[in-house]
Amino acid sequence: MAFDIYGQPLRRGHCEVHPDVWGEYPCALCITEQQEHECAREHDRARMEEYERQLEEDRISSLQGMHGDGI
Repeated sequence: MAFDIYGQPLRRGHCEVHPDVWGEYPCALCITEQQEHECAREHDRARMEEYERQLEEDRISSLQGMHGDGI
């Protein structure tokens, strides 16, 4: 007998992760959640790249200000 991730008996033809959803793992809900997580990771990555770019620009501006004549 198969069990869902909560330790309950798994009904035939249902997802192990989403036991109320008909369809074997990965069900449509699993796939949708995975796509949402990937989108969020991509968004986070883009925000981190922008943050790092801004830090580098600020660092360069600060150094130019210290030297007075630019780098």
